[in-house]
Amino acid sequence: MKKKVLILVPRFDGSAPVSVAELNYRMLASCNANLIPLTFSDLIGSMIAMRAEPYILHTHTLNCDLFGYLLKKIYGQNLIWISTIHNSIEDTVKYRFKGRTFIGKLWFRILNNTDTVIVLSEFYRRHYSKSLRVPSKILHNTVLNEVSSEKKSLGVEFKLLCVGRLVRLKNFELVIKSLNNLPNSTLTIVGDGPEKESLIRLAVDLNLDKRIHFIGYTTDVDKYYKKCDALVIPSFTEGFPLVLAEACSFGLPVVASDIEQLRDINLISHYFNNLDELSLVSSLEKLKRDYDNLAELTLDNFSRNYSYEKVRVEYNKIIEGLS
Repeated sequence: MKKKVLILVPRFDGSAPVSVAELNYRMLASCNANLIPLTFSDLIGSMIAMRAEPYILHTHTLNCDLFGYLLKKIYGQNLIWISTIHNSIEDTVKYRFKGRTFIGKLWFRILNNTDTVIVLSEFYRRHYSKSLRVPSKILHNTVLNEVSSEKKSLGVEFKLLCVGRLVRLKNFELVIKSLNNLPNSTLTIVGDGPEKESLIRLAVDLNLDKRIHFIGYTTDVDKYYKKCDALVIPSFTEGFPLVLAEACSFGLPVVASDIEQLRDINLISHYFNNLDELSLVSSLEKLKRDYDNLAELTLDNFSRNYSYEKVRVEYNKIIEGLS
């Protein structure tokens, strides 16, 4: 009997995990799947349905994993449970939960009750094999939109782009400071967060405010991928950044922090030391010297290895393997 699939997210807030869950739901359009937020009314209805027939439950984030653990205890073999781990649990505990290590221990204990976990890269498969007893499957992030057919080329002005929540973890301060060593360059920052005012003050103090554009939160990020020349990811930690997939689908070359979590993702043109402005400047200068070639390689690599269709097929294989 083919099982129904229930995808559970904390809320519909436009965050990266929720965006990934919404893509998972679209990928299962041909089967009996449902996508719901973690609300009382939706969950009660789902729990009643689970009593009548087998289900596959796919959870995203800690809150939903906790509920998945409770459902697994209630329904046992009648429920197949998978969870997507979107980034480093250790770093999430460090930065989001202020180093409360008991949360990480609880999270690992919860995940060890799943039937399978989904991770976003080979690095995370290796990483979690040390602490999780359950099988893991790799499923890369992707985007729904068609891969761009337009070729990128540089103009007189080198237009840099950063996209993400404005928090210290994202390290956008480094990119702002580096602009002093990048003549004829501008920076567009898309996103909101608690560090926004301090980043604006930094731009003013460095006399860079006319070269840096703060857009705030927008659902129309695509137009910035289209008009900018390079995406910069200066983060201290990452999973598989959704913005990386989005940018590459437009053929936008990417330079990123030289952190081990990103080393297995072969969409990045150059890496840099995320504590060193001159290292970032050097990476961007290398990118400019070979820009046309790197832009073409970015688009080709994304099309062959990370396209929506390729990831859709892989996700359906995972689900069918559990049915």
